[in-house]
Amino acid sequence: MRRAALGLAGAVAIAAAAASFAVSRAPLDGAGDRLIAELQHATGLEVRVNGATAVELFPSPRVRVDGVSLARPGEAPFAAARGLVGRISLSALLLGRIELAEVTFDQPQIALDRAPFANVATALRARTAATPPAIRLADGRLEWRGRVVDKIEAGLALPRDGGPLALSGYGRFADRQVEGMIQLADVGAFARRDSSPFRGRFEGGGARVLFDGEAVDDGAGVRLTGDVSFRADALSSTLRWFGFGPRLDRALGAEVSFAGQGQLDGAGLQISNAELDLGGETFLGAGRLTSGAGGLAVEATLDAGSVDLGPYFDLVAPDALADDGRWSVASLNFGSLRGWTLDLRLSADALRLGGLRLEQPAVTAVVANGGLDLSIGEASAYGGAVGGRLSLEPDGDGAVMRVEGAASDVALGDALEAVFGRKPIAGRMTAEISLEGRGASPVELAAALAGRIEARLADGALERVSRSRTLALAGLTGEIAFSRAEARMTVANGVAKADPVTVEGPRASFALAGEASLIERTVALQGFVKPSEGGWTLPVRVEGPLFAPKLRPDLSGRAPRGEASKLER
Repeated sequence: MRRAALGLAGAVAIAAAAASFAVSRAPLDGAGDRLIAELQHATGLEVRVNGATAVELFPSPRVRVDGVSLARPGEAPFAAARGLVGRISLSALLLGRIELAEVTFDQPQIALDRAPFANVATALRARTAATPPAIRLADGRLEWRGRVVDKIEAGLALPRDGGPLALSGYGRFADRQVEGMIQLADVGAFARRDSSPFRGRFEGGGARVLFDGEAVDDGAGVRLTGDVSFRADALSSTLRWFGFGPRLDRALGAEVSFAGQGQLDGAGLQISNAELDLGGETFLGAGRLTSGAGGLAVEATLDAGSVDLGPYFDLVAPDALADDGRWSVASLNFGSLRGWTLDLRLSADALRLGGLRLEQPAVTAVVANGGLDLSIGEASAYGGAVGGRLSLEPDGDGAVMRVEGAASDVALGDALEAVFGRKPIAGRMTAEISLEGRGASPVELAAALAGRIEARLADGALERVSRSRTLALAGLTGEIAFSRAEARMTVANGVAKADPVTVEGPRASFALAGEASLIERTVALQGFVKPSEGGWTLPVRVEGPLFAPKLRPDLSGRAPRGEASKLER
C-alpha cells in the first residue's frame, strides 16, 4: 500500500510538472522577437538578426538569437555578436510574463570610435522599466582607432530610476591583461547633450590612468574633461606595449607620473596645468597627444629645473665612444625615432650633457620622419652666451648630420675643465662653427665632416704650455698670458686645417699652422715662438691629444718659414 501511495504521488508530481511546463511554455513562443524588441527599446538602435532563435527552459529559462548586429538606422553596423542570450526571470515566467534578468552578448565585436553614445543615452533615459536587465559581454573584442582589446569579460549596469550607468571588466591588450571601469552618473543630462559627471580607471602594462571629470556629446563626438593622472613603472615599456615606437629604455626607461587637467576627444588628449615627473626630473606645462596612421604625436611646452640630455642623445647613438675613447664603429640606430613625432618647446634652469652645463636655455626639439632637430636659441654658459642647432636626418643606411653654433664671451678654461677635467688654455672665447657630414656610424660621421670653425680668444693664458721645457730654454717660464688669439680652420674629410693659429702676448707671440683630426681627436701643428725680449724665433711643433697636446722644439727644419715673417711684423 505504501509503495502504491508513493507511486501515485510520483505520478501526480510528474503530471503537475508537465502541466507547469505547458503553462509556462506559452509566453516563450515569441521570446526571440521580445528580446530583440527589448534591445531596440533599450538602446534606440536598429538590431539586425541573421540567424536562428532557440528557447530553453532547463537548467534555467533563456532565449538565444544568433547573428545579431547593432547600427544606427540606415548605417553600417558598429557592433556584431555571434549570439545574443537573454536569461528570463523564472518567477515572472510562472506568472505568464517574460522579464529579462540578464542579457549576454556572446563574442561581440564593437567599434567604439563609431558607437552612437548619445543615441543610447537618449534611449536609456526614456526607459520606463524599473528593473532593467544586467548586460554582459562574453569573450568580446573592442576596437578604437586601430587599437584592439580582446578576451573581454565585462558587465554593464543600466541605470535605474535615474541612477548611473556603469561598465567594468577585464580583457587582454597586446598579450597583457588590462582592466578598467567607467561610470556615467547622469544619463539624462548626457542624453540632452549636457555635461554629466564621469569617472574612469584603466590599469595594465605597468600603467594606471585615472580620470575624474565630466562627459558630454556635443554632436561631434564624446568629449571628456577633468582631472587626469597617469603613472607607469617604465614609460618606454608602456609606450612600446601600446604600439607607439621601438625601445626607448635608455631615454624613457625610468618611472613616470603626471597629473593635470585633461580633455579627451576624437582628436586626442590635451593636458594643461600638468606636472610631469620623469626619472626624478620634474616638468611643468601643457601638451597634446594624438594617435593616427603615423603613430603617436606629442606636442608640449614645458618648464623644468635641471635636465640631463645624455639619455636622450642615447636614442640615436647609445655608444658614440668606444671603450678606448675613440669614436664608435657601431651603426647609428634611428629605430627609436621612427613611429612617433615630437614638437617640444622647453625652458629650463639648466641643461647637462656630460660635464657641460648650460644655464637658462630655450630649447626646441623636433622628432619627425625618423630624424632629430635640436635647437638652442640662447643659453648662458661659463659667463658667456651660446646657441646652436644639431640635426640628424636619416639617409639610406646612414644619416646626414649638421651642426651650427656660436659662442660669445665664454670662459673657455672653465668649460674645458668641466667637460674634460683639464684646463690647457683659458680666455674669453667668441666662436662660430658650421659642419656637415654623412655616415652610418659615429666614426664615419666624424670622418666625413666638412665646414669651418673660427675662434677668437681675449685676455687668456696658455696654462699647460707654460710648463714646457722647450719654452723654458727660451726663458719663458710660469704662466704665459696673451691678449689675443685667433684660429681659422677649414674642415674637410674630418680634418680641420688651421692656417694660421696666432697668439699675441706681452711675453711671447706664436704663429702655427697644421691640422687637427676630428676622427683621431689629435692635433699636429708647426710654427714659431718669438719671445718679446730678443730678436730671434724658436721653431716648435704642437702634437698629441686635441685637448692635451705637447709643445716641443722642431728640429726637422720643416716648419713653414712664412710664419716667422708674420711674427716680425
